[in-house]
Amino acid sequence: MNVPLSLVLGTSEWDETALADFAKVNYPNRIFYGYPMPPDEAVPVRKHFVDAYVARFGRQPAILSDNGYDAVMMLKYGIDRATAYDATKIKDALYTLRDFQGASGLMSFDRNGDVDKPFGLKTITPAGAAWVK
Repeated sequence: MNVPLSLVLGTSEWDETALADFAKVNYPNRIFYGYPMPPDEAVPVRKHFVDAYVARFGRQPAILSDNGYDAVMMLKYGIDRATAYDATKIKDALYTLRDFQGASGLMSFDRNGDVDKPFGLKTITPAGAAWVK
């Protein structure tokens, strides 16, 4: 039985080029997914990240590359503030992280260790990925 696709809710991976290219042709305006709200391109850490990435790899950053960069920088924050290379002390230091301006946006950790970060909703249109307003 062939059931037509009416709506798909998904993750940030829908922004990946090959998947988005397939979806914009076959399922335009039917796919919705959460995606981290990026900072303005003029934010210094964002600009530095993008410029360094392009200089190193000769292309724009891949999907969620900025999140991986920020994860390493947040780990550095935790290590720098811990009094020893101890997982519990590093975790406790990370829980103090507030308003961290990363390449992927502004974020903090809550008391449970979850990242508090602005997210938006995107869809795949015939022209490609677009923010839902």
